[in-house]
Amino acid sequence: MNLRLAKILSTIGHPLLTISIFVLIALFSYENVYTALVISILVIGCIILPLTIKMYRGSKNGTYTNFDVSNKVERQSWYIIALFLLSIITVIFFITNQSQAIKWSTSFFFLILLMSKFLNYYIKSSLHVSLNIFISFLIMPISLIFGVLYLVFVFFISWSRIALKRHSVKEVIYGSIVGFTIGVFSLSTTTGYAQEFFKNRKYTYAAPKQLNDGIAIGNHSLIDTSKIKTLTELILKNEYPNFHSLLIMKDNKLVYENYFAGTDEISGKKIGYIEHTADKLHDCRSISKSITSICVGIAVKQGLINSIEEPIAQYFPEYKHLFDTLKSQITVRHLLTMTGGFEWNEDISYRNPKNSELQMDISSDPIKYILSRPMFAKPGAKWNYNGGESQLLAQIILKVSGSTLDKFADQNLFVPLGIIKYQWLTLRENIPAAASGLRLTSRDMLKIGLLYMNDGKWKGKQIVDKEWAKTSLNSVVEREKKRGYGFQFWTYISTVNNKTYHISEAKGNGGQRIILCKDINLLVIATAGNYNKWDIINDINKAMTDFIIPSVIE
Repeated sequence: MNLRLAKILSTIGHPLLTISIFVLIALFSYENVYTALVISILVIGCIILPLTIKMYRGSKNGTYTNFDVSNKVERQSWYIIALFLLSIITVIFFITNQSQAIKWSTSFFFLILLMSKFLNYYIKSSLHVSLNIFISFLIMPISLIFGVLYLVFVFFISWSRIALKRHSVKEVIYGSIVGFTIGVFSLSTTTGYAQEFFKNRKYTYAAPKQLNDGIAIGNHSLIDTSKIKTLTELILKNEYPNFHSLLIMKDNKLVYENYFAGTDEISGKKIGYIEHTADKLHDCRSISKSITSICVGIAVKQGLINSIEEPIAQYFPEYKHLFDTLKSQITVRHLLTMTGGFEWNEDISYRNPKNSELQMDISSDPIKYILSRPMFAKPGAKWNYNGGESQLLAQIILKVSGSTLDKFADQNLFVPLGIIKYQWLTLRENIPAAASGLRLTSRDMLKIGLLYMNDGKWKGKQIVDKEWAKTSLNSVVEREKKRGYGFQFWTYISTVNNKTYHISEAKGNGGQRIILCKDINLLVIATAGNYNKWDIINDINKAMTDFIIPSVIE
């Protein structure tokens, strides 16, 4: 029975493992399911094709047995075909995928294949074992569970090769050493441990670079560089963990700008260790809600929305059966201030299937899902964080303008601000994710903040009505602990050296922030990769009170 199981594992194990690694990479790393499916089919085809050629040629001359070709010429032809096709796959992953983990992993995989003759003919180790152990390490940054399960499966296949006397114990041990060595090196690179180990943790202040993007540059005279130097070095030491960017603007001049390497995600998909730069897009997450609010303000200014006191029911006639007496009282203002009264839970992790926003995201009809929610309070009576209400605002923009949120924002907000490079992920076709789907560069986030620092005006042009911009940043409703909420902006009081400062901010999961303090004409942008980590003490808010505000008031 053991020998029979060994034969089965030995026969199907290697092609099954090789196919599954690339399919897993595709499924775990592409946001679009269709793209993942196409890549997976292409990968399977590229791997099955040489296997089929190998089987056919082997059967023709009688040398084919259980995927082992005894003829040296056939072995070499299979090796060349495999290298050629896998090089195509590697290039595909590089071009179509934003994940640095995938780019490193496929490169390492191709490298070990190039070294295979050296491994097999000089070290006399088992290439099968080396490759498969290495593959398990490639999977781990993408999915730790699948990587570990894969490694366990590899051990079973290695046992089958020994049981059938196709490899000696010594060869398997050598192969394991090679696989583990290169695997650990690959894992340390894709996860950033290697880069972190060699990272320079010293910093010398330098004024930001002047770019042709309309942002004015200041210098050290507007900021206490010693405090900023200390903060920067704490970030580099990871005492303020996984910061990706930090920009500080004082008196409408950018006086500090820095980018940091760290692990990141795109809408929940892990993309590995990234060297962040000024021109790279970053998840805004719930800052998207604030941008949606700005778009509503523009629609009001253009007369597309007559009044935010209007009931929203008029915009959703196709769902009129869902509007009972209480829901019929919900207005645009209620959506802007998240006081619609819907029963909604975003107080748990966004990886928890019970999270209401996650349920909305995977719903076949997100608008119906939102409007179908029961009511827990009278509209306007209680504040409750609700990404669904932001999504309803986006749908209202579509109804009144004929443009989806992303296209409306592009024409009426991004183009006037000179924002060219952006990405707005979608829930469904023509339904941009208003609650969390926007990706911008940090400098373009700065432009958004600067627009509201100047009461809706940019380069002399009034993009958003002045009163709308002011109201958005003020406490229209009260949250817990006497903190407030404007039009999709958070408000609170920060105390530094016994002085209080009014803060307004657009914020997103993971440490994304556009922080405005008009009291001292201070604007701060931060991005980070601390998604769903709610217990971090050394975050941007602590950096604000301990270093940033003191650096511009003392």
